[in-house]
Amino acid sequence: MEPNRVKKEITTLTLRFFSMIFLPIILIYALMGWGALYRQKTAYVKEHELVESNRLEMETRLFESTLAGYLTDGAILADVIRRILAQASDQNAAHAHLADIFKAYTIHHRIYDQIRYIDQSGMEIVRMNWTPDKGAWTTPPAALQNKSQLPYFINGIRQPHGNCYLSAFDLNDEHGKVEQPIKPMLRIVFPIGPQKENISGILVLNLLGRELIENIADYHNHSVGEIFLINDQGHWLKGPSPDLEWQFMFSDTPQTMVDRLPCLWTHIAQQPLGETFESKNGLSFYSTISPDTLFKTADASSEGPQLQIEAKETWHIINFVQRGDLVPPKINLLTFFLVIGSGI
Repeated sequence: MEPNRVKKEITTLTLRFFSMIFLPIILIYALMGWGALYRQKTAYVKEHELVESNRLEMETRLFESTLAGYLTDGAILADVIRRILAQASDQNAAHAHLADIFKAYTIHHRIYDQIRYIDQSGMEIVRMNWTPDKGAWTTPPAALQNKSQLPYFINGIRQPHGNCYLSAFDLNDEHGKVEQPIKPMLRIVFPIGPQKENISGILVLNLLGRELIENIADYHNHSVGEIFLINDQGHWLKGPSPDLEWQFMFSDTPQTMVDRLPCLWTHIAQQPLGETFESKNGLSFYSTISPDTLFKTADASSEGPQLQIEAKETWHIINFVQRGDLVPPKINLLTFFLVIGSGI
């Protein structure tokens, strides 16, 4: 037999032996490795779904309970003001009394940028201001402004007795310009008067909204994902980057969530109450905050009237985990051993 032919037959037998023995072994090894990778990634994603959904629930409760506390403060203060104005024989003395109460509130709470009593014509009567560096001070009469054309006055003055109006979440402006450095602001408005037909003015509390945002952001610190806060128009109040936040206050064509995460925004519009949503961008968990439902309860036996709130807008809290962050940290090591094993 010729040497070349012998070599060829040996090579053929070797390839057959390799195909019959080693290729199935490699295939089984690869399938086992792939299965291990798949199970590990699936378990990792499920773990994140549980952690992030629980985190979102706590963030939502934190936001709602904090806001509800400030709304309750406003309701108490509105009741006090109604009694003072109803019993006063001297309006100047009553206004001085209001200034003292406003000052105490701003000093002890340190969360209200301004507390004001505005009469039915829209003119500021008492305005207490507070900043961390200056503390509390009263605006002099010559610097008081007429706010009759502003949305929070128009909507607040028409509220029935005992109701509350909550403005949109925006930035504070003075004399038509956004104040710098920026101050995220919510305005809590209560009509002042014994009944709807006899409203003498409104109480306005300018709530510094930064604390509401920072509270949920601080709680989210140890998450692998990002936290977003948007309003019901898709504008970023807390976004992927600072340059996207509050754009609607400075631009007529702001970038919204539609521009960055259109699939997620469409899903939120269709399922506003909140759930988990997975897309090519990553995994999202979101909830909706509706201020007008904060004090609603199914307990008909609860004593006293419930605070009725008319809110300008709703908000969505979103925990967003990018797809790259859904890869388990040990998966690269497992992949390495899989490749080496297959090579061997």
